[in-house]
Amino acid sequence: MAGGLLSVLIGVALLPFAGVTLIAGVACIYLPLNQLHTSPHRGNVSIQRSVLFIPVLRRALKMHEMSHISIHKSGSAGQGVDRVEHYRIQIHDNQDGAVTMVEDVDGEDVALHFRDHLAQRIGIPAK
Repeated sequence: MAGGLLSVLIGVALLPFAGVTLIAGVACIYLPLNQLHTSPHRGNVSIQRSVLFIPVLRRALKMHEMSHISIHKSGSAGQGVDRVEHYRIQIHDNQDGAVTMVEDVDGEDVALHFRDHLAQRIGIPAK
């Protein structure tokens, strides 16, 4: 009887560790295999997102379909002076939709500079 109760207590105590291990395992597989391919050209942009090498999003925008390009804060890492904020660059279409063009840019200054470069290359306004 005592051995069975001890086994149950050990099993319950290990559940949080099993959950963390499962999440870490999924992240180790998902994150490296989550890809975003962007091809900016003068007047058009093509974007493809693949997960596990399977395309899940394909979007091609022509000049007349794009309204502007912008940056958005997507997260941060670290603490205090070592804190790094991450940004993504999105293209907005004329129907108020947005498509991520670049993700995980470290720092607002870099994101703004990259946004301005892409806006000039594509030929749309930066906001």
